[in-house]
Amino acid sequence: MRKFLNIVCLTCTMILMSSCLNSNLKDLDTYSGNDITSVVAVYHRYYGDTEVPISGAKKVLQAQLTLKSVQIDKEAGTCEVSVSIPSNFPAAQKDKVTTSNLVVIVGISSAAIIKPASSSPAFGTPGDWSKTNTYVVKAANDNTKEWKVTLHLE
Repeated sequence: MRKFLNIVCLTCTMILMSSCLNSNLKDLDTYSGNDITSVVAVYHRYYGDTEVPISGAKKVLQAQLTLKSVQIDKEAGTCEVSVSIPSNFPAAQKDKVTTSNLVVIVGISSAAIIKPASSSPAFGTPGDWSKTNTYVVKAANDNTKEWKVTLHLE
């Protein structure tokens, strides 16, 4: 009886794991976009007064800057961002904000990846924005485009 149940279970498993669709499968589109599509946010990160209970290290906080203007030129591969310090910014940090240590977050084309070129900081980490930074955006179809990103603090 046990052998019979094993054979029935194996047969059912084989039927359930098979597929009826064997040909004429539609190929999925390969995305060709290799653009920076938006600037999501610019942050100033700093150490707070409180400690993290487990490590005892100072807690890292961040305050968002106001995006004044974002100009993206897809043909030229340039992105120019202007930011300012908002009125509700932590007072003790206002004098410490410089373009040499900001966090920038951008949006890119679907299925693309972005990598910093030369000494440019990775997006999402504090970096030097006192100069124009260069990035390479690679589309899903392997086409690449070089982008120059500039940030101005008003």
